[in-house]
Amino acid sequence: MKSSHLVFSPSPSLFFPALAAASREELLTTLAGALTEQGIASHRDALVKILLEREAVGTTALGFGIAIPHVRSMVVESTVVAFARLPDGLDFAAPDGEPVHVVFLISAPYGVTGALYLPLLDAFAAAVRQKSARRRLLAVESFDDFANLMTQFVRPKVLEILAR
Repeated sequence: MKSSHLVFSPSPSLFFPALAAASREELLTTLAGALTEQGIASHRDALVKILLEREAVGTTALGFGIAIPHVRSMVVESTVVAFARLPDGLDFAAPDGEPVHVVFLISAPYGVTGALYLPLLDAFAAAVRQKSARRRLLAVESFDDFANLMTQFVRPKVLEILAR
């Protein structure tokens, strides 16, 4: 895959700086609704069902207050990352028992257009494990912070992963 095909254009409509959600289902419904409203997903309820089924297999919380729900689905048109900050925290059954305050939702279609799904997931998971990178994930407060994270940190990591 050529680097010109790697487009990281975070959308303000997929950025939630202070989302109040009482449950994982409410959080995922809100995020799936935003993807549907933007034409990225064709069916909100189907996307929520798939995301909840993924959570039932095992939590997507990685600890340190960060969760990365992720899904590949036929109801998703393009690979995107949505962001939500949860000021009150949310129980995500994290391995460290801590509530989740920062969520990066990765959604992708099947096939070539979804080829960035695993590299994106790998880049975020690696960032959570590395203290300095984890601080960058947790520091996102504004849309500019999110856009800069995606273009200056995530994109180079994805390119590095694809070059392996």
